[in-house]
Amino acid sequence: MAIQYYENVFEIERNRGYQLDEPDAYFDSGDAYRLNNQIQTAIQHYKKALEIAKNRGYKQREANAYLELGYAYRFNNQIQMAIQHYEKALEIATERGYKQEETNAYLGLGDSYRLNNKIQTTSTLRTSTEILQRESRRHKHQ
Repeated sequence: MAIQYYENVFEIERNRGYQLDEPDAYFDSGDAYRLNNQIQTAIQHYKKALEIAKNRGYKQREANAYLELGYAYRFNNQIQMAIQHYEKALEIATERGYKQEETNAYLGLGDSYRLNNKIQTTSTLRTSTEILQRESRRHKHQ
């Protein structure tokens, strides 16, 4: 049911020529497919969001697309692919100062390495926790 509503969003956006929210519509539809265990279709939607974000220079959405692809690949037990996408998200997030995306990339990497039985990389989770704590303290003092 939800998937049909997202398909309607694509049609409306195409007719309006409104492009800013187009990657978000692909994220949302990808999430719906992922939740329905249609992982390959979800991956296609996340890849489309990534393509649009890259072509339009939407760096934060590009980082989010890599994160979503990481989640989908991890959910599909394609751990190496997940790691590659989390690393790309981390690179963009770190360069641009996107702390939420940086934290999510570290968490995804930590989970992926744990699933891949590479426990020594739990320092990734510690780094993520440290970022969250720093950001939390910084926001309290503003």
